[in-house]
Amino acid sequence: MSTVGLGAFVIMAHDVSVEPNIDDAALIDILLMVAVLIGTFAFIFLKGSSRFNPLTFIIGAGALYGFVATLTKVVIKRAFSQGGFDRLVALKFDLLTDGLTVIALGALVTAALLGGWFVQNAYTSGPPDLVIAGLTVIDPLVAVSIGVILLKEAMDAPLPIILGFGASGAVAVTGVFLLSKYHPELLGKA
Repeated sequence: MSTVGLGAFVIMAHDVSVEPNIDDAALIDILLMVAVLIGTFAFIFLKGSSRFNPLTFIIGAGALYGFVATLTKVVIKRAFSQGGFDRLVALKFDLLTDGLTVIALGALVTAALLGGWFVQNAYTSGPPDLVIAGLTVIDPLVAVSIGVILLKEAMDAPLPIILGFGASGAVAVTGVFLLSKYHPELLGKA
């Protein structure tokens, strides 16, 4: 279920995606979302790993790495395709635009480090195939969803494709959920 749902999601997104410029407003929205996400998962980090189940760590790692993928794209695009590097070389640093790009780079590093902790705890507390399935579904689902919703990369998608996004995403997530509930290694612990 996870593989079929994710494959359908990616194929549909590929067919309708465009590459718009990433403006300051979109980046601010992304940074606010990642700040809330980092804050939430930092709280879990501070509470300690023994209080949470494998699915918590898988969701945390997948969501954080989905933002890492998005932030990497944002930083590279704003630095090279949108002239950030040229402004830096010419010493014409734009405080808002380039400052937001630097903040995005910091958020990228923070999310990557915290995501690494979540991945390690996911592997420690759950079976490897559950971790791999969860990360394979959640990471790209988060990254593509941010691209579709916030960056408007699929703004011209027809209604059937939009409905297909929702359906295929639900199928993929259901597959991970079912694997987490009925995995032989986890049933043995119950």
